[in-house]
Amino acid sequence: MEKTLIIVKPDGVKRGLVGKIITRFENAGLSISSAKMLWLDKKKVNAFYPNDKEWILMLGKKNTEAARLRGEKLGRSEWEHGKLVRKWLMDYTASGPVVAVVLEGSDAIMAVRKLVGPTDCSQATPGTIRGDFSTDSILKAGKEKRVIYNLIHASGNTAEAKKEIKFFFSDKELR
Repeated sequence: MEKTLIIVKPDGVKRGLVGKIITRFENAGLSISSAKMLWLDKKKVNAFYPNDKEWILMLGKKNTEAARLRGEKLGRSEWEHGKLVRKWLMDYTASGPVVAVVLEGSDAIMAVRKLVGPTDCSQATPGTIRGDFSTDSILKAGKEKRVIYNLIHASGNTAEAKKEIKFFFSDKELR
């Protein structure tokens, strides 16, 4: 059985969507291995989100692509925008409680990513968590100088899932 991590972000907690979000995964046949609610301080958030060039550029590229799809330009480099988005992401994640959940099941990482939908909620289809519960977009967030309110974080691959699970849960806390 494969394990992966999701984090219901402050916007999902504030809107009271934790139960609805977790139910989606359970309905898809995934099991909760461990779960907890916590409020991360900025030091912990800084340790969680990568601060390497590749990840920061990926953030900037996502924003550049969202702008391009709408016929707009960001007005700053992908590197500069990626650094800014990382800062906004850190500030927002530390702004309220989150719920970290370890899910397990067959091909859990891929199943979770499909259920969650794309980072840019404006590109998420109905039936995905972001498609059904969020109306935000990367472009709107950038114009308002904030991170996208996309409700949930999901590990992207096996290595990331293992690292993120260890970040939030001790061996004792895992089933």
